[in-house]
Amino acid sequence: MIGEAESIIVCEGYHDRAFLRGWLIARGCEDWKDKKYPPQNNRSVKGGGHYVFRTPTQRWVRIVPVGGDGKLLGNADTYVQEAGSRSIERIVLVWDGDDAGGAPTASREQSFESWAGRHSAQQINSSPDFGLVSCPSPTRLSLIVWRAQDPSDSQLPDKQTLERLACAAVHEAYPSRCRAVKEWLEARPSPPSSEKLHKAHAASHMAGWFSDRGYEGFFDAVWEDGGVRAALERRLEAIGATRVVDELLG
Repeated sequence: MIGEAESIIVCEGYHDRAFLRGWLIARGCEDWKDKKYPPQNNRSVKGGGHYVFRTPTQRWVRIVPVGGDGKLLGNADTYVQEAGSRSIERIVLVWDGDDAGGAPTASREQSFESWAGRHSAQQINSSPDFGLVSCPSPTRLSLIVWRAQDPSDSQLPDKQTLERLACAAVHEAYPSRCRAVKEWLEARPSPPSSEKLHKAHAASHMAGWFSDRGYEGFFDAVWEDGGVRAALERRLEAIGATRVVDELLG
């Protein structure tokens, strides 16, 4: 085996990474930036935008942003292969509910199950997780899909994405902010026809109330507001994401 065991969260991009960082810090994890990292033979983790954390139960967690929806499974394949020679406790795939083509959210679960099947992983009892059977130590495969189960509301982005999840939590904590964002977006002269409206919603919240943090920092900063954090936690519990993180943190 090489180094100590770690769990790896594979996500689409830096905004997901920032949100996950904020969540892990809120759960008591310590950012291990530029420190000796035992799973990599005490070499610090550099490059690729990776973040690493030490959990309150002394476990190791790495966040890996891959630069796009279409690169998620290929990068996750790499860690499945590595699990054959070193101890990886869990590989978590994190996806937006709607892909670039607007496919139904169920397709994410179907894609995850097909991917796990290609690696001969077996479903673990009645859990949505799968286990790799060809590894020296058990490796669990898990899925988190960003979505907010709030009713349709013109003040929230329609697409089931991280942006909708964050905006829904802000909407619960500060309803007047979402109204102001909606009114501003609708009043814009000649908005671009090809814009990604879910990103415009989130960026407007950033510009209005988190401009000192920037767009990526917005997804980290939402965890620092008690009301928004409570609203996020309820939504993450509802979509099964909290169960995965609870188990990952031990």
